[in-house]
Amino acid sequence: MLIQIDGWFGAGKSVLWMLLDGHPDVFCSPIHDYAYCAFLDQSDNLDWVKTKHIEILRKALARTQYYKFEKVFRDGFMTFEFSTDDIMKIPYQVDYYKFDKLFIDKLLQKDSWTLSEITETLYHSIWESHYRSSENLAEPKFFASMSNALYIDKYHHFPVIFPGGKSIQVRRRVEKIIATRSKRKPRPEDFKTWTFFSDPLEKRIAEGEVEKILSFYDQYDELVSKYPDVFMVVDFLDLVNDTEKAIAKVTEFLNIPFHPNLKIASYSGKELINNGKKYIGQENDNIDELLTKQEQAIIHERIEQYYSNKKQ
Repeated sequence: MLIQIDGWFGAGKSVLWMLLDGHPDVFCSPIHDYAYCAFLDQSDNLDWVKTKHIEILRKALARTQYYKFEKVFRDGFMTFEFSTDDIMKIPYQVDYYKFDKLFIDKLLQKDSWTLSEITETLYHSIWESHYRSSENLAEPKFFASMSNALYIDKYHHFPVIFPGGKSIQVRRRVEKIIATRSKRKPRPEDFKTWTFFSDPLEKRIAEGEVEKILSFYDQYDELVSKYPDVFMVVDFLDLVNDTEKAIAKVTEFLNIPFHPNLKIASYSGKELINNGKKYIGQENDNIDELLTKQEQAIIHERIEQYYSNKKQ
């Protein structure tokens, strides 16, 4: 079954990803791939699904970060941002080409496809490749992957396409998201981040990012109201400052037992610490160091205007 780890860009969903990493019932995809999102606007009744059409499957996956598995394998490392200017690199050795072959071979051996089975086969193949040297490892009950917030309009298909799946949104204050997205140090190995996390505040305001985030939250809240057993919200600050209590609510929602490793932010079972910093215990980015009071006031004004317009 699938766990969608959701949130706006820079909202801290990777923290939940790292906390769930330590649970024996959950396998977290080792990169931010959101490959399953390729199927949120699809159906089991489509001809390409019924005829097991590999080419169309490849084209669908290409709209996501599926092929980032290849890039990270080629790079040889994963990058983790502890704050806007504190970056850590960890060796990455999962052979994309072996994993991809395993994934496709498994699919072609099936008598028929469903979108849910394609997704589970994909993440199970990553799990097998990731832990290929481990013996007697129990099969995970859940496969977790981080989302892409731009697919929010299609989230209402999630309960139908992924029966038994769960979606957990990490929610952070809008001004803190804008601050981190305006000031984060770009990753030199990934040209897409050269501006994605370093565009000036003025551009983010002009492009309406404040309003986009608030609308994203509103749409997700509607899903929580309609499908409370499928969609959940957890506060970012609760995750980092009161981890045990926040993650206990998550395990209850997922119906899995609490595990001590859930109190540790890890990657492939190893706790992440860099320059004495951890992902939990405190918020590593200080908004007052990233934005002036005047800049924060501009964001607050846009927030107030958004809610004022909603009432009209």
